[in-house]
Amino acid sequence: MKLIIALSLVLQGFNIYSPEIVIQNNQTVMYFGGWMSATDLPYDAIYRCPMPCTNPQEVIAPPYGSLVQVNDPTLVQMPAGYWIMYMTGSTSLGGELTSQGIYFATSWDGIAWSTPQLLISGYWLPSAVLKDGRVYLYVNPTVSPNKQWRFDLGTSGVSVGTPVITNHVQPYNYANVDVAYHPSINLWQMVAENIGDLPASQIDYLYSSDGVNWTFGQTIITAPTGGSVRTPAMHPGTAYYIYYGCSNTRDGMSNQICFEDWSP
Repeated sequence: MKLIIALSLVLQGFNIYSPEIVIQNNQTVMYFGGWMSATDLPYDAIYRCPMPCTNPQEVIAPPYGSLVQVNDPTLVQMPAGYWIMYMTGSTSLGGELTSQGIYFATSWDGIAWSTPQLLISGYWLPSAVLKDGRVYLYVNPTVSPNKQWRFDLGTSGVSVGTPVITNHVQPYNYANVDVAYHPSINLWQMVAENIGDLPASQIDYLYSSDGVNWTFGQTIITAPTGGSVRTPAMHPGTAYYIYYGCSNTRDGMSNQICFEDWSP
């Protein structure tokens, strides 16, 4: 397999990242978070944009009472037809981990969303998967150890039980993962931001037969010297098409959205 050295820009903004790619009404649509322009500060928002993206629309726009930041959108369409969006939400503009949590909102058309509600405290950076009518939510805890956990949210998508920790053999951890299950090949797939010795320097691909025990596939994207790559998302049709936050710097405040095809 080839190793991609970023960057291939899809969309530019002031600081945008955490893309999520879904199919709505037979159209490829991208959601993402951040600030499109400096005038959007200080409130992180979530945007929606049909592809190719030329005019993003703000669809979740804080503040909502004490909720002042939202990002990291991940979506599932429930069997009844409506959508659930899970996201990281914060009650502080300072970015403290203790202020982060998982929130959710619902929509019938993907454009008009309900007011986000707190679902799980103490976790952030969600990735949702619908399998056999049940929603599985992958998250990182906001405290050490920064491992990956999975919640079974049941057929409602909002029934919070006890999470299980996922496993892999790598000596490092992952954050900002995107997980998918493909019934045609009976395989769980993950793309993930490697948070090893140099966080946001590479994106890895992993696979699993049960969604809990993961096998390392390969490193698929590496940041250019002095740059960063983060928050990857797969196209719903193939793990080879990856959208992600990219930057020529490592400051975490100048991300754009890039795309790569890492197929052989």
